[in-house]
Amino acid sequence: MGLFGNSTKKEAKQLYNKALPLYEQGKYEEALKIMEQAADLEHKEAMYLCGNMEASMKDHSLIAAKWYSKAAKKGHSKADEKLKDLCVDSSVRKEYHLEKELIKRAEKGAAEAQYAYADMLYHDGIDKNDPGRVRLSEKERRQKDIEDALVWALKSAEQGNMDAQLLCALIYSSEMKDKESALNWYKTAIKHEDPWAYHLYASCLSDYKQYEEASELFLKSWDMGDLEWSPISCIRAYKNIGTKKSRTTALELCGRRISELSKMNQKKDKNSEFINGIAGILSVMAQIYYEDGDKKSALQWFLRSYNLSGSSDTACRCAKMYYEGDGIKRDYTKAYKLYSAVADGTVYDKKTVYQCGIMQFFGEGVPASPGQAFQYFSRLMNRGDYMGYYLCAVMYYEGIGVSQDPEKASELIEGYPDKVFENMQETWMQECTRRGYYEWPLLKIEHHTVYL
Repeated sequence: MGLFGNSTKKEAKQLYNKALPLYEQGKYEEALKIMEQAADLEHKEAMYLCGNMEASMKDHSLIAAKWYSKAAKKGHSKADEKLKDLCVDSSVRKEYHLEKELIKRAEKGAAEAQYAYADMLYHDGIDKNDPGRVRLSEKERRQKDIEDALVWALKSAEQGNMDAQLLCALIYSSEMKDKESALNWYKTAIKHEDPWAYHLYASCLSDYKQYEEASELFLKSWDMGDLEWSPISCIRAYKNIGTKKSRTTALELCGRRISELSKMNQKKDKNSEFINGIAGILSVMAQIYYEDGDKKSALQWFLRSYNLSGSSDTACRCAKMYYEGDGIKRDYTKAYKLYSAVADGTVYDKKTVYQCGIMQFFGEGVPASPGQAFQYFSRLMNRGDYMGYYLCAVMYYEGIGVSQDPEKASELIEGYPDKVFENMQETWMQECTRRGYYEWPLLKIEHHTVYL
């Protein structure tokens, strides 16, 4: 055992000595491969340096913490301090229980720790068993967490921490409903010339329907960095300004974004992120044409978006235009094809299931088939939908699309709330009379008995 141990230590030292010059030259990628081998052989200084190299890489804090923790357990004092320095990282803090260290640093005035503590309070809160919160209700605890989060965020923000300034703006906007304070902190944050700060400020302005200023800030964020959300937000902001000039600009920006996405994916497979990105742009283009009154062009762009992504929302948008003849020739067949693609898909969509049932019942776009209609209405009923119960009861009572069974009809609506029943009946009357069925039999309810 002794000989084996000496051999291992010797190998670890040799690996460490080989990696050290690379580390000192800043060649971390090469150094790390060798240094990790030494660290795995229990070389504590190698563990520490592995932590340093991982800590220098984006989003590698948890990996760095692992090495610091191992080195600290072997008595490396600097590693223990480095681990504590990572208390500002939420994932490290939770894994190594560094909440008290974070609070201690925040109380000493460290801006980064103050922000991290504020962020923890806002998103996670303090344990309900904390002595200061144990007697509070859930709502009261949440309010206290928000108030304390703002206190610490302000301390950090006043020291110039951009993340804290953005958190202050968020709390003032979403929690305190203080528009003026929120905008003031966003204005302070964008002085850092950071694309994310511009994006969040623009998003806030959009929420307040200040689209003109928001569009300029989104565009600045887009120009500064490749933020996934800024381009589409920018295009929508220009669209929402509502002028002919702004919509023209929005269309031009659509072209720019499609070109960017295409270049980004020239050497890659067309993955879902790329496809959904293009489809989203096409959908916005369609909406611009729709709002300008060019509904034929709008439909074509909506269809292109749908054919690319298979989005159920876009399918329903196209189906509705076909069904209502909205700016185009009415076409029930095409409408049903799109509605049924959604209704028969893997995700349940109440509105399209109902629409397909109605179209099957009245023969719109497909040959009338009460049996198929009953199947769609049954799906609604099986999901607890009142309209589904009502329509299935009508069909059981009359023997339409299913074997006649008045008792089953009565059973379905037994205990049915009168007001809800009346609303469902009114909806059914409207569906019938709109199509020329003025004497269609209706169910009525009296003492939970069904009769005509």
